[in-house]
Amino acid sequence: MPSISIVTVRIILDEAHITYQNPKTWNEPSNPEFKSKKTNRSPIRVPPEDGRVKCVDEFGPLSLQPYRGKSWFQERQPKRLRATYTRPHGVKHLLAAQDIKTNQLYGHSSPSQKHANILRFFKVLRRWFHLSKRLYLILNNFFPHHHGKVKVWAQDNNVELVCTLTYASWLNRIEYTSDRFVNSFSKAVIFGAWRPRLRDPSLSSLAKQA
Repeated sequence: MPSISIVTVRIILDEAHITYQNPKTWNEPSNPEFKSKKTNRSPIRVPPEDGRVKCVDEFGPLSLQPYRGKSWFQERQPKRLRATYTRPHGVKHLLAAQDIKTNQLYGHSSPSQKHANILRFFKVLRRWFHLSKRLYLILNNFFPHHHGKVKVWAQDNNVELVCTLTYASWLNRIEYTSDRFVNSFSKAVIFGAWRPRLRDPSLSSLAKQA
């Protein structure tokens, strides 16, 4: 029986555009108007000309802790990591935004994801542009986004909160670059480069892949 080499298998898979991937969960939006809303000219799909669009998302908690890896060890003598059930150094949350026009990613560290902290982050984004220019914030349906104080502030400061449909948060463009952004942010914490704000224009190339 003829054999086939690993290199040949790799070439065949590469030509067929097949890669080794991890399966992910998927939920189909139940909203009957999903298809029409997905294709319409909303700020989620088409950036309006009368303002700027920023995709916003929250991540966390992030903390200092050892992460498992892979290496070579003697048989039956694997390296062990001590289990951690407490966070003596506390935790941080990442509030991140992506500018659709410039593809720039921007982040703030926050002690929590409460509406007060999120509203403080929104105010920073609002200060980047003149009040006469409308600001569109693409958000998921996280309950602090619907807080009364957040809605009142948005109405008074020429900000439109555009929420994605249920089970359709992937329409938010920052979802495509969030993993790499959070990873870079976490490394800054782990290696002692913690700052109240993290702004890394070099990550904008990741946003262009979205």
